[in-house]
Amino acid sequence: MTEWELFLKAFIQDGGYNVVIMGLFATIVIAVFGLLFGFIIGSIIAVIKVITPYKLIIKILQKICDL
Repeated sequence: MTEWELFLKAFIQDGGYNVVIMGLFATIVIAVFGLLFGFIIGSIIAVIKVITPYKLIIKILQKICDL
């Protein structure tokens, strides 16, 4: 058998494409959750920086966000 035939047998006939599709799906899921996590953290930091520091906890959070 040639290399091409071995590839076709492993990828098409033996269902190797399922592993590739599952890997792509996992990559997309990780990317979407990373995007959401970054959006949430960024929004929280933006809100903390805009709030007027009238309480001690807000002053502390603003100092943390300035790091």
